[in-house]
Amino acid sequence: MVLSDTVIKKRIAEEPAAAKKLLRHYDEKNIRYCGYELRLGKVVSPKTGEVLSFGEPPAHASARRCLVLNPSEMVLLVTKEAVNLPEDLCATYGQLNRLANQGLMILNTSIVEPGYDGQLSCVLVNFSSQQQTLSPDTPIAKLNFHEVAGKPTVLQEKFPGKYEDAASKNATALPQSLLDISGVADRVSEKVDSDMRKNIKFGGIIIAVLLIWSQVEGILSNRSYQRKQTDLTLQQVQLDYQKSSQEMQARISQLENEIKQSKNK
Repeated sequence: MVLSDTVIKKRIAEEPAAAKKLLRHYDEKNIRYCGYELRLGKVVSPKTGEVLSFGEPPAHASARRCLVLNPSEMVLLVTKEAVNLPEDLCATYGQLNRLANQGLMILNTSIVEPGYDGQLSCVLVNFSSQQQTLSPDTPIAKLNFHEVAGKPTVLQEKFPGKYEDAASKNATALPQSLLDISGVADRVSEKVDSDMRKNIKFGGIIIAVLLIWSQVEGILSNRSYQRKQTDLTLQQVQLDYQKSSQEMQARISQLENEIKQSKNK
């Protein structure tokens, strides 16, 4: 059986003043219909586990600080309220329709066992295509109390230590976005940057080699050209020498013939 708002208020009012209340740090106007609307208390950042408390705004601030969620972003929320369940009650908490209409969804629908004493938490994801904001004390989940038939053999142990410490530890296992989209994007970006650096480095080496080769090739070409010119000059000198030698031989032969003719006369 689910407790109505009337029964919830009555049970809280009938509890001894010195005893821990069924609900602590609660706002009575949030007890409505057949449950209680849990409010945003603190935010735990995924991966880093940093607990972000809104606290009071600076004196010069015009508005209280808000939680801004980007599309696909995921956070762990800790409730402002704490519960203290007796052995005859358990509780469940889950999605609020008004948040679902904004594209904000709670991933965990949890059962709070009899005997549990402490705050509650939930993983919230922004499924919308726009940024969404949540202010401190904003209702984030609906808590329903259920009567337990019979006495449980074992009660849930009291929560040890500070709840924020456990939430911080649990948050480090969460991705920063649904399906780790931001993590994938970061890894792709790192891979692209790494590949680009490698390509730039490799391309720089190739360019440097080409520049050096262009200089060396110019020097070698110039030397080859000079060598060819030298070879051509030597060949021309040799041809000129052979031509002069032939002309001289012809002249000597001509003189010898003239001498012979003059003797015969």
